[in-house]
Amino acid sequence: MKCGAGNFQLQLPPNVRLQGLLRGETWLCHVSPLNNPFGPSSLMPQSEMNRPAHLHERKFKLHSIYIVIREFYLHYKVIKITFKMKICRLLLVLSAILLIQTIPAKAAHIIGGHMNYKCLGGDEYEVVLVLYRDCSAGGAPFDSAPGAPFPGTVSVYEGDAQTPLVINGKSFIELPAPVVSLIANDGSTGNCTSSPSTLCIEQGVYTFNVLLPSTIEPIHIVYQRCCRQGTSTNIHDPGSTGMTFIQTVTPQSRNLCNNSPVFNKNPMACAEIDLGLFFHDHSAVDAEGDSLVYSFCAPFTGGGDDVSNATGSAGVAPNPDAPPPYSVVDFITPFYTAGQPIPGSPAYLINSSSGVVIGQGSIQGKFIYGVCVEEYRGGVLLGNSRFEFVHSVVGTPLSVYGQAVPYEELRVFPNPTNGVVTLELPTMNETFSIEIFDLNGRLLLAQKKVQSTGHQIDISDFSTGIYCIKAFNKKRQLQARLVVLPNTVP
Repeated sequence: MKCGAGNFQLQLPPNVRLQGLLRGETWLCHVSPLNNPFGPSSLMPQSEMNRPAHLHERKFKLHSIYIVIREFYLHYKVIKITFKMKICRLLLVLSAILLIQTIPAKAAHIIGGHMNYKCLGGDEYEVVLVLYRDCSAGGAPFDSAPGAPFPGTVSVYEGDAQTPLVINGKSFIELPAPVVSLIANDGSTGNCTSSPSTLCIEQGVYTFNVLLPSTIEPIHIVYQRCCRQGTSTNIHDPGSTGMTFIQTVTPQSRNLCNNSPVFNKNPMACAEIDLGLFFHDHSAVDAEGDSLVYSFCAPFTGGGDDVSNATGSAGVAPNPDAPPPYSVVDFITPFYTAGQPIPGSPAYLINSSSGVVIGQGSIQGKFIYGVCVEEYRGGVLLGNSRFEFVHSVVGTPLSVYGQAVPYEELRVFPNPTNGVVTLELPTMNETFSIEIFDLNGRLLLAQKKVQSTGHQIDISDFSTGIYCIKAFNKKRQLQARLVVLPNTVP
């Protein structure tokens, strides 16, 4: 039963229509736009049509109140259901967050490390893995340490094999808990005396033995972890770039039951721009006294930032670790390279013979660097050990009346030379102090109250090598690198 026409057709509910018919009522179509607030047409019994208009109006008003109350109740139910749905969604989101938090985070706390080995005889080796951790901002502990998200593991590969060796029935070696110690800011980690409270570095040392198979192939011992500190300055995408720490036991080394060099100095963690030249002994010791050659080199990458499959090849903690060869970090060239990873004036340089690093930072930042040391005996290369770390440069250049004064280049000529060298100072109206250092940081010459613009120094007694010359006063600082050639005079 319908009432009205076009878009204004009303359907009488079946149960109401049946009740009216049982009472013998006749239902008529009532069209009253003014009296019916619910539409231009309505269905009602004939008995209702005969009532006075004011009674209809009162009924319509009561009906209107009923509809309002009913609509409010239905709307309240919708709101209640919607609120419950939102609460459920919120609980699901919170559960997802808690679930994500249970997934081990990237190891951005690992900031460097190195590995060495010792021959025990009979193809047995003692291996030491040293890792460094930034403990200033929390983060996960060292792998295998109490509360760590993962056990630490290393993998062993023979030659070019792409599958790891099975050792004691497993394709990996599970590392024991590391021996953890705090590295203090005592000068051995750098010269950041103005902000020691921000420098917190822990060292974790893992020691384990491994019996290597008899083979003429090199043996690679590998540990990988992701990822690096996202605030690192000199490489692309550090927060998603992992690390590979590797030690290769070459056939030449095995034939001699040789021990690898050992880096026994703390890393160069920090330097201040305004404290002048920075020196750090990055040397290693060799038990057999083999010849060691040092250089800056690019650190290896390893693993990935996948936390859903954390132990996969692209995971944050690969197990097994991936086989060689490995890619290197992507330096932001031309500003940073493997050979010059830390900018400065003069730029950071490592002495190839002593392993001493010298430089003067010019900008603030966190700079990833690698040090490689090649081990030779009788001209034969026995191995290559690697050390990587993150070096922080803080502070500002010399300040005069509140303004930062950059380091200027000192013009020195002739350069290279093996005799008298001339320093072209900027003006005769200022006096300067002159200092010359070797790459071990030793002060070899000091002169004060130098005022000549063409000051000359005789360096004919200096040994062949590279030296740093510094001219400074209260207003400015100038530096240059001097190369001294062999003296050919008999």
